[in-house]
Amino acid sequence: MAKYDNEFKKEIVELVHNKIKKRSEIKCEYGITPSTVVDGAPRLKTELLDVYKIKTTMKRISKIMRGYGIKVNGIKKFKAGPASSKPPQNVKENLLKQNFKAERKNQIWVTDITYIWTKDGCLYLSSILDLWSKKKFIMRLEIQ
Repeated sequence: MAKYDNEFKKEIVELVHNKIKKRSEIKCEYGITPSTVVDGAPRLKTELLDVYKIKTTMKRISKIMRGYGIKVNGIKKFKAGPASSKPPQNVKENLLKQNFKAERKNQIWVTDITYIWTKDGCLYLSSILDLWSKKKFIMRLEIQ
């Protein structure tokens, strides 16, 4: 999708909103082609109101987007696959039984792994905590 400056956007918005020209004329004259955009009708509605001071409805914005062949590229939600529906294997016994109070130093250590999703892949943040002092011994960030 091409990036357009604010003046171009304002000009197109005025033409469409005030129905000055037909869609086919605007498409030909400005070279607008069917494309995929990230912004949907709700976000465009707030941008039109905040930036261009134009009040309109999401239904009208959706209709105009359909008319120009513009589609929203939605973010795919995570769907659990068949692997997560299986019962977990190698589950260890719960030794703490929800008792997180340590009586002395280095008696109870706990660990956690956090997955951080980025556009380049997944990062793993691992930490080890002593429950008596509540201090982290090790924090490590790994890329895989």
